[in-house]
Amino acid sequence: LELWSPGSPRLYDVSLTLAGDTLADRIGFRTVSTRGNKVLLNGEPMQIRGISMHEETVRHPGLSNSPEDVMAQFELVRELNANFVRLAHYPHNEYTVKLADEMGLLLWSEVPIVSLIDWDNPATLALAKSVLTSNVARDRNRASIVMWSISNESFPHTPARLDFLAELAATARALDDSKRPIASALVGNPREEFADLGRHLLAQLLRQPELDPASRERLLAVAGRIAGSAGGQGDSANDMRVAIVDPLGEVVDIVGYNQYFGWYYSKFFARSLGVDEGAVRKAMLAIMPDIRFSNVFGKPMIISEFGAGARAGYHSGDAPVWSEEYQARVYEQQLKMLGNNESVQGFTPWVLQDFRSHLRELNGIQDGFNRKGLVAETGEKKLAFGVLADYYADQEQAASGR
Repeated sequence: LELWSPGSPRLYDVSLTLAGDTLADRIGFRTVSTRGNKVLLNGEPMQIRGISMHEETVRHPGLSNSPEDVMAQFELVRELNANFVRLAHYPHNEYTVKLADEMGLLLWSEVPIVSLIDWDNPATLALAKSVLTSNVARDRNRASIVMWSISNESFPHTPARLDFLAELAATARALDDSKRPIASALVGNPREEFADLGRHLLAQLLRQPELDPASRERLLAVAGRIAGSAGGQGDSANDMRVAIVDPLGEVVDIVGYNQYFGWYYSKFFARSLGVDEGAVRKAMLAIMPDIRFSNVFGKPMIISEFGAGARAGYHSGDAPVWSEEYQARVYEQQLKMLGNNESVQGFTPWVLQDFRSHLRELNGIQDGFNRKGLVAETGEKKLAFGVLADYYADQEQAASGR
């Protein structure tokens, strides 16, 4: 057999006849496994150049509903020089995964176990297992699917939640004897994981000459309290670590992690410290390249989400929030950061295209859309699209030159 891979997506026509009925399909053959912090495809480390994708279309208003819509999205994925797509947050149409087989795109397949659900309810667990079973039963012969994801941003970190998701992981493993890795997109525990980050952010804020005197005095007092409780730890960038400790990491084979240092976290720290949000965003962008990720489980990591919102066509040289320039700047700093993280095997930024979201109500900017897309719902590419495409092109060239 010639093994399937993104560079050579070899498929074979197969058929099965039982009691006079014949089922035909086109399938590829390959292996997926993990070793240490690596994800292996056909025994070789997998280069993951990814993007997250909802089931959308740029061909006409509304949701994707045809193979042509999917092809339009996958053409954008190819233009990004990506080879990996996180299908968020639900199984996509069957023609999506079959087209990925044909095109040689790697897929993260996910079921809609999202955020806070009723972890103690047996009926909820039964429903979740039913959805997962349907997903695996339909798609386990798709070479493009290289991992099953059992949840996205699940919380709180209770024993009930861990038992629920462990049961889902066991179900997937029992249904799929090809040993596809199990993944989940975690959000972590900010109190435990961001303590070191908070110290560095505080130090960076105090370096800003334009910081107003009242804010400076307040931050100095906070810094004094932190230094006392932390035993006088310094602010060396070499010590800036984010270690994932979510016990779900024991259950999965691949630790996904959603993080928004240039977006939600800046707002959170601004409110916590009582400092101008613009100053915090500036400080956060400055320290982002020095952040290092790890997990206490010694498993491969994928940064399953990062990004920032931008209204297509909103430009400003000052790069204010919601501008294309600000989104591009977040991507630039994220890529500097993640490119220096050995434990991170790849990432799937959020998200390929702006999509409808009724809670996004900022008039003139969101207008009912989540604006973190690299492409507007009209198909217009934002500046960050080019930033990511250039980065992936350099990665691909470096890999081919090895």
